Amino acid sequence: RIKLDCERDLLGALDRVRKELGNFLQSQEGQAAWDERAQQYKEVNPDIDTARARQEAYNDIVSSHEAAVKEEVRGQFRELRKTEHRRLQIRRLEIVRELIKLENQWKAVVTL
Repeated sequence: RIKLDCERDLLGALDRVRKELGNFLQSQEGQAAWDERAQQYKEVNPDIDTARARQEAYNDIVSSHEAAVKEEVRGQFRELRKTEHRRLQIRRLEIVRELIKLENQWKAVVTL
């Protein structure tokens, strides 16, 4: 269940990131960042045309943001699994405690 919830959260987070990133890239600041990244691609690959450099820059920007979101969700998933594991351990200890109580009650009845 935790895994399904995290997968659903991841899809939602990726959708939000794509929308926010789209809005950012339409802003003046976003355009400047995109242009700068495209220029870096052109410097490394002088034969690449501007359209291709911009596409590579866009893919790079999107990939890096998606990777950050995925890592964040993975971290949340790990924490949820740890919490669930601890919860199960506590429940097991409660059961053992109840069994000890029952055993002591049984011993008390048998010794009468």
